Amino acid sequence: MPNYGGTVMFQRSALIVSLLSVAFLASSCGQTSASATVGKLEQAVLDAKAVTIDDVATLSGSTSTLAGVVGTSTTYVSLTTSPTGGTVRILHVGNRFYVSGQPAALAALLGKTAASYAPLNGEAVALEASDSPYKSLSLSLSLEGLVNPYLAKVPHLSKLLATASSPASTVLSGPWTTSGPTNGWKGLTSLRIDPDTSLPRSGLVELHHGKGIATRAAVFRAWGTEPNVTAPTISVPFGSLPG
Repeated sequence: MPNYGGTVMFQRSALIVSLLSVAFLASSCGQTSASATVGKLEQAVLDAKAVTIDDVATLSGSTSTLAGVVGTSTTYVSLTTSPTGGTVRILHVGNRFYVSGQPAALAALLGKTAASYAPLNGEAVALEASDSPYKSLSLSLSLEGLVNPYLAKVPHLSKLLATASSPASTVLSGPWTTSGPTNGWKGLTSLRIDPDTSLPRSGLVELHHGKGIATRAAVFRAWGTEPNVTAPTISVPFGSLPG
Protein backbone atom coordinates (compact mmCIF):
# COMPACT_ATOMS: atom_id res chain seq x y z
CA MET A 1 0.00 0.00 0.00
CA PRO A 2 1.27 3.52 -0.64
CA ASN A 3 2.83 5.62 2.07
CA TYR A 4 1.62 9.15 1.38
CA GLY A 5 4.33 10.77 3.40
CA GLY A 6 6.23 9.03 6.17
CA THR A 7 5.99 9.48 9.90
CA VAL A 8 4.27 12.84 10.41
CA MET A 9 0.70 11.75 9.83
CA PHE A 10 -2.37 10.39 11.53
CA GLN A 11 -4.07 7.10 10.64
CA ARG A 12 -7.22 7.57 8.58
CA SER A 13 -8.17 3.90 8.34
CA ALA A 14 -6.66 0.46 8.30
CA LEU A 15 -6.28 0.71 4.51
CA ILE A 16 -5.60 4.41 3.93
CA VAL A 17 -2.70 5.71 6.00
CA SER A 18 0.11 8.27 6.01
CA LEU A 19 -1.72 10.94 4.04
CA LEU A 20 0.68 13.71 5.01
CA SER A 21 3.74 14.38 2.88
CA VAL A 22 6.84 16.12 4.17
CA ALA A 23 7.27 19.72 3.07
CA PHE A 24 9.53 20.39 0.11
CA LEU A 25 11.50 23.61 -0.03
CA ALA A 26 11.17 25.79 -3.09
CA SER A 27 14.92 25.53 -3.61
CA SER A 28 14.51 21.84 -4.49
CA CYS A 29 12.61 22.74 -7.66
CA GLY A 30 14.53 22.48 -10.88
CA GLN A 31 12.75 25.34 -12.66
CA THR A 32 13.13 28.93 -11.54
CA SER A 33 9.52 29.79 -12.40
CA ALA A 34 8.21 26.75 -10.56
CA SER A 35 10.41 27.54 -7.58
CA ALA A 36 9.06 31.08 -7.40
CA THR A 37 5.48 29.79 -7.66
CA VAL A 38 6.05 27.33 -4.82
CA GLY A 39 7.52 30.10 -2.68
CA LYS A 40 4.50 32.35 -3.27
CA LEU A 41 2.16 29.45 -2.59
CA GLU A 42 3.79 28.57 0.74
CA GLN A 43 3.69 32.19 1.93
CA ALA A 44 0.07 32.68 0.80
CA VAL A 45 -1.01 29.54 2.67
CA LEU A 46 0.69 30.72 5.86
CA ASP A 47 -0.87 34.17 5.55
CA ALA A 48 -4.37 32.81 4.93
CA LYS A 49 -4.62 31.21 8.41
CA ALA A 50 -7.64 29.03 7.54
CA VAL A 51 -9.26 26.99 4.77
CA THR A 52 -12.39 24.93 4.17
CA ILE A 53 -11.34 21.49 2.95
CA ASP A 54 -12.90 18.46 1.30
CA ASP A 55 -10.24 15.76 0.98
CA VAL A 56 -11.05 12.24 -0.24
CA ALA A 57 -8.69 9.25 -0.40
CA THR A 58 -9.58 5.89 -1.95
CA LEU A 59 -7.85 2.53 -1.88
CA SER A 60 -9.04 -1.06 -2.35
CA GLY A 61 -12.72 -0.21 -2.07
CA SER A 62 -12.26 1.94 1.05
CA THR A 63 -12.88 5.68 1.03
CA SER A 64 -11.70 8.17 3.64
CA THR A 65 -13.17 11.67 3.64
CA LEU A 66 -11.89 14.65 5.61
CA ALA A 67 -14.26 17.64 5.56
CA GLY A 68 -14.47 20.86 7.53
CA VAL A 69 -12.50 23.99 8.34
CA VAL A 70 -8.85 23.99 9.42
CA GLY A 71 -7.41 27.12 10.99
CA THR A 72 -4.29 28.14 12.85
CA SER A 73 -6.23 28.83 16.07
CA THR A 74 -9.40 26.74 15.72
CA THR A 75 -10.32 23.68 13.65
CA TYR A 76 -13.45 21.60 13.19
CA VAL A 77 -13.44 18.62 10.82
CA SER A 78 -15.12 15.25 10.41
CA LEU A 79 -13.27 12.17 9.23
CA THR A 80 -15.39 9.40 7.71
CA THR A 81 -14.13 6.05 6.47
CA SER A 82 -16.52 3.88 4.48
CA PRO A 83 -17.89 1.33 4.16
CA THR A 84 -17.17 0.24 7.74
CA GLY A 85 -14.87 2.71 9.48
CA GLY A 86 -17.36 5.16 10.99
CA THR A 87 -16.94 8.87 11.64
CA VAL A 88 -14.89 10.89 14.10
CA ARG A 89 -15.21 14.60 14.76
CA ILE A 90 -12.06 16.55 15.57
CA LEU A 91 -12.12 19.94 17.24
CA HIS A 92 -9.03 22.03 17.98
CA VAL A 93 -9.35 24.94 20.37
CA GLY A 94 -6.40 26.60 22.08
CA ASN A 95 -3.83 23.95 23.01
CA ARG A 96 -6.16 20.92 22.99
CA PHE A 97 -7.76 18.56 20.52
CA TYR A 98 -11.21 17.14 21.27
CA VAL A 99 -12.08 13.96 19.39
CA SER A 100 -15.43 12.14 19.47
CA GLY A 101 -16.93 9.23 17.58
CA GLN A 102 -17.51 5.51 17.60
CA PRO A 103 -15.09 3.47 19.75
CA ALA A 104 -13.61 1.53 16.81
CA ALA A 105 -13.03 4.73 14.83
CA LEU A 106 -11.40 6.41 17.83
CA ALA A 107 -9.12 3.42 18.30
CA ALA A 108 -8.06 3.53 14.63
CA LEU A 109 -7.26 7.23 14.86
CA LEU A 110 -5.81 7.61 18.35
CA GLY A 111 -4.55 4.16 19.27
CA LYS A 112 -5.50 2.03 22.27
CA THR A 113 -8.43 -0.38 21.84
CA ALA A 114 -12.11 0.15 21.08
CA ALA A 115 -12.86 -1.07 24.60
CA SER A 116 -10.89 1.88 25.96
CA TYR A 117 -13.42 4.29 24.42
CA ALA A 118 -16.61 2.27 24.95
CA PRO A 119 -17.56 3.97 28.27
CA LEU A 120 -17.45 7.49 26.82
CA ASN A 121 -21.14 7.67 25.84
CA GLY A 122 -20.46 10.29 23.18
CA GLU A 123 -18.15 12.45 25.30
CA ALA A 124 -15.08 13.84 23.56
CA VAL A 125 -11.54 12.69 24.25
CA ALA A 126 -9.32 15.65 25.19
CA LEU A 127 -5.70 15.53 24.04
CA GLU A 128 -2.87 17.73 25.28
CA ALA A 129 0.56 18.23 23.75
CA SER A 130 2.04 15.54 25.99
CA ASP A 131 -0.35 12.86 24.66
CA SER A 132 1.09 10.57 22.01
CA PRO A 133 -1.43 11.25 19.19
CA TYR A 134 -1.25 15.04 19.60
CA LYS A 135 1.78 15.75 17.43
CA SER A 136 0.60 13.76 14.44
CA LEU A 137 -2.86 15.34 14.63
CA SER A 138 -1.33 18.80 14.86
CA LEU A 139 0.96 18.24 11.88
CA SER A 140 -1.74 16.64 9.74
CA LEU A 141 -4.42 19.19 10.57
CA SER A 142 -2.30 22.18 9.64
CA LEU A 143 -2.53 24.26 6.48
CA GLU A 144 0.84 22.95 5.31
CA GLY A 145 -0.19 19.40 6.12
CA LEU A 146 -3.26 19.69 3.90
CA VAL A 147 -1.41 21.21 0.91
CA ASN A 148 1.96 19.44 0.93
CA PRO A 149 0.73 16.01 -0.24
CA TYR A 150 -0.10 17.61 -3.59
CA LEU A 151 3.26 19.34 -4.09
CA ALA A 152 5.72 17.47 -6.30
CA LYS A 153 9.34 17.60 -5.17
CA VAL A 154 10.44 18.83 -8.60
CA PRO A 155 7.29 20.32 -10.09
CA HIS A 156 6.55 21.27 -13.67
CA LEU A 157 4.77 24.60 -14.07
CA SER A 158 1.95 25.04 -16.56
CA LYS A 159 -0.99 27.37 -17.02
CA LEU A 160 -4.60 26.63 -17.89
CA LEU A 161 -6.76 29.22 -19.62
CA ALA A 162 -10.24 29.95 -18.33
CA THR A 163 -13.11 27.94 -19.79
CA ALA A 164 -16.86 28.04 -19.32
CA SER A 165 -16.58 25.48 -16.51
CA SER A 166 -13.23 26.35 -14.95
CA PRO A 167 -11.33 29.58 -14.14
CA ALA A 168 -7.78 30.24 -15.24
CA SER A 169 -5.26 28.34 -13.11
CA THR A 170 -1.58 27.82 -12.51
CA VAL A 171 -0.70 24.14 -12.21
CA LEU A 172 2.24 22.53 -10.43
CA SER A 173 2.58 18.86 -11.34
CA GLY A 174 5.18 16.11 -11.21
CA PRO A 175 6.04 12.59 -10.09
CA TRP A 176 4.73 11.53 -6.70
CA THR A 177 7.42 11.27 -4.03
CA THR A 178 7.45 10.17 -0.41
CA SER A 179 9.85 10.29 2.51
CA GLY A 180 9.17 6.61 3.24
CA PRO A 181 9.25 3.41 1.18
CA THR A 182 7.12 3.44 -1.96
CA ASN A 183 6.35 -0.32 -1.80
CA GLY A 184 6.15 -0.33 -5.60
CA TRP A 185 3.61 2.49 -5.88
CA LYS A 186 4.18 5.12 -8.59
CA GLY A 187 2.17 8.03 -9.85
CA LEU A 188 1.67 11.74 -10.32
CA THR A 189 0.58 14.64 -8.17
CA SER A 190 -0.77 18.04 -9.17
CA LEU A 191 -1.95 21.23 -7.52
CA ARG A 192 -4.19 23.78 -9.21
CA ILE A 193 -3.58 27.33 -7.96
CA ASP A 194 -5.41 30.65 -8.24
CA PRO A 195 -2.93 32.84 -10.20
CA ASP A 196 -4.19 36.01 -8.50
CA THR A 197 -3.91 34.87 -4.86
CA SER A 198 -1.33 32.03 -5.18
CA LEU A 199 -3.69 29.91 -3.04
CA PRO A 200 -4.58 26.30 -3.95
CA ARG A 201 -7.94 25.51 -5.48
CA SER A 202 -7.62 21.75 -5.79
CA GLY A 203 -5.12 18.92 -5.63
CA LEU A 204 -4.91 15.39 -7.04
CA VAL A 205 -2.67 12.37 -6.39
CA GLU A 206 -3.05 9.30 -8.61
CA LEU A 207 -1.00 6.19 -7.81
CA HIS A 208 -0.86 2.78 -9.45
CA HIS A 209 0.57 -0.59 -8.53
CA GLY A 210 0.23 -4.12 -9.79
CA LYS A 211 -2.24 -4.65 -6.96
CA GLY A 212 -4.45 -1.64 -7.56
CA ILE A 213 -5.00 2.10 -7.79
CA ALA A 214 -5.00 4.71 -5.04
CA THR A 215 -6.17 8.31 -5.32
CA ARG A 216 -6.39 11.37 -3.16
CA ALA A 217 -8.23 14.53 -4.20
CA ALA A 218 -8.87 17.80 -2.38
CA VAL A 219 -10.90 20.95 -2.96
CA PHE A 220 -9.76 24.08 -1.09
CA ARG A 221 -12.10 27.03 -0.66
CA ALA A 222 -12.97 29.96 1.64
CA TRP A 223 -9.33 30.68 2.46
CA GLY A 224 -9.02 33.02 5.45
CA THR A 225 -12.33 32.16 7.16
CA GLU A 226 -11.72 30.42 10.49
CA PRO A 227 -14.43 28.36 12.21
CA ASN A 228 -16.29 29.88 15.15
CA VAL A 229 -16.16 27.01 17.63
CA THR A 230 -15.78 26.50 21.36
CA ALA A 231 -14.45 23.65 23.46
CA PRO A 232 -16.99 21.10 24.73
CA THR A 233 -18.12 21.58 28.31
CA ILE A 234 -17.47 17.91 29.16
CA SER A 235 -14.54 15.83 27.92
CA VAL A 236 -12.39 12.92 29.09
CA PRO A 237 -8.57 13.27 29.23
CA PHE A 238 -6.81 10.88 26.86
CA GLY A 239 -4.30 9.99 29.54
CA SER A 240 -7.06 8.77 31.87
CA LEU A 241 -8.30 6.11 29.44
CA PRO A 242 -7.19 2.50 29.90
CA GLY A 243 -5.20 0.67 27.27
